[in-house]
Amino acid sequence: MISCTIRCLLLPLLLVLPGLALSLSPLPRDTAYDASFDLDEGYRHLNEGDYRTAQMYFFRALDTVRFYGPPTETYRAYRYLNDLYQNLQDNRQMLRFAELAHELSKDLSLPHQTDSFERLYMGYGVNERYAEAEQLAREWKTFLYDHPDEVRDIDFVHYYEQHGYYHNNSGRHQDAIDAYKQALSYNQDGSVPEYERRELMVNIGWELNYLGRYAEAIPYFEAFVFHPENLNDSTTLYDDIIQLALAYEKTGNYEAGITQLRRGYEMRIKNVLNEAATTMDGLAMRDELHDQDDLIQAQLARISTQERNQQLILGIAVLFLLGAVGLFLGLRINRRKNAQLAAKNQENETLLKEIHHRVKNNLEIVSSLLELQSATLAEGDARDAMLAGQSRVASMGLLHQKLYQGHDLATVNMYGYLEDLTDAIAETYEVEKEVNFSIEVPTVLELDVDRAVPVGLIVNELVTNSLKYAFAPGAAIHPQITVALTPENGKLRLLVSDNGVGKAAVGHQGTGFGTRLVRLLTTQLNGTLREEDNGGLRTEIDF
Repeated sequence: MISCTIRCLLLPLLLVLPGLALSLSPLPRDTAYDASFDLDEGYRHLNEGDYRTAQMYFFRALDTVRFYGPPTETYRAYRYLNDLYQNLQDNRQMLRFAELAHELSKDLSLPHQTDSFERLYMGYGVNERYAEAEQLAREWKTFLYDHPDEVRDIDFVHYYEQHGYYHNNSGRHQDAIDAYKQALSYNQDGSVPEYERRELMVNIGWELNYLGRYAEAIPYFEAFVFHPENLNDSTTLYDDIIQLALAYEKTGNYEAGITQLRRGYEMRIKNVLNEAATTMDGLAMRDELHDQDDLIQAQLARISTQERNQQLILGIAVLFLLGAVGLFLGLRINRRKNAQLAAKNQENETLLKEIHHRVKNNLEIVSSLLELQSATLAEGDARDAMLAGQSRVASMGLLHQKLYQGHDLATVNMYGYLEDLTDAIAETYEVEKEVNFSIEVPTVLELDVDRAVPVGLIVNELVTNSLKYAFAPGAAIHPQITVALTPENGKLRLLVSDNGVGKAAVGHQGTGFGTRLVRLLTTQLNGTLREEDNGGLRTEIDF
């Protein structure tokens, strides 16, 4: 009786074992070729700026090579994903794939290892993990000197070049100059391309400008800017030309400075127009942001549901031997679905960041055009209106920058946003040193986009009005502007105050558009506005 029961239990298992063996066998295709094709296609789309399609190809290739492909192709997938997130300015994901590439490179060839050191060092630097960067730098240098017969001069150039970037990010400009010059000293084996040497020279020029050593910077900029290969490059040369014009102006060569400034702005305008022609739909994409947020959340819920289903299936498999084979196949299918959903979620998150990035870029284009137009106007109401419009557009552009750089694509950290916004306004009116700004906002306070936009515009208007009218020239007081956003009785209270002469002392000035805009935005927030004019103007809005 017992033996019959055992035979009855084992017979179905024996029937399904051949199918199980087939399901576990390698895929009948050239996976290395497929992954290589996907990586090549993804890199082509990456260079064309189509980040969404590039990501799809990279993750599909990675899903293949991690299980069936050679380690070199897995490394290439990590490297390309590192490049992708560097372009998207997603520093956290950039570092993640740099770490994966570095760990995998330990079993690969020396070129893979030197490349991984450079990427991981850059990742630590942009994420401000300086202690780990310093430790890695020591390991990198030891590694280079331990392989004298295999390492080329170009590897030492990359080592010192990354040191220069690191010192620049930490404000040590003289150390950066020394690192770039050390990199220039290597090329005995002819492995360093000429364009890399020119880029090192222009980097030295930037650092010298930072230090105010403009005369020394000019030859380095000229070697780069006037090189025949760079004369018609309107995409990356703009900033270098502006720096050269600055160096000319600071050394008294005004004619050359104006010439280069005109050349730089012509290149920039051409580039701006080209970008505008290819991204006119960028602003229209803003209405899609909430739909994309809902889609991401729905996919996360589906992934969570799939994971719970997997746990249930595994539990049943332990209790029922006869269902083990069927459960294993179901688990494999569910894992594939989860991987697809996770990749889709990552793709949509990247798309959402790209949308915010493109909106920010388009707003910066509008702001730049307003700035250029205002520069052609004489002092007066027209110029003031241009500057005010530029400031409003810049406040919205800054908000979208905070969205795609933040950890949550649906909300904005208001402390960082209002701090950067007031710094930008102070820079626009050139009062960074004359006026003291106090930002009193909880560091964890976050608002959704629908409320953050009107709050930012209200702060922009009120702070601008304080800078224009509150502080009389030669006053004995030290100008102080306070911006606060705090919870009050289940609501939020926005406060902007100054210690100036007050509204009554100034009287009616300007067109009154800013005041009307503040009232309209308060209505949009369903809030109430109060003003107190007593030893300075104090404006409170509860919403």
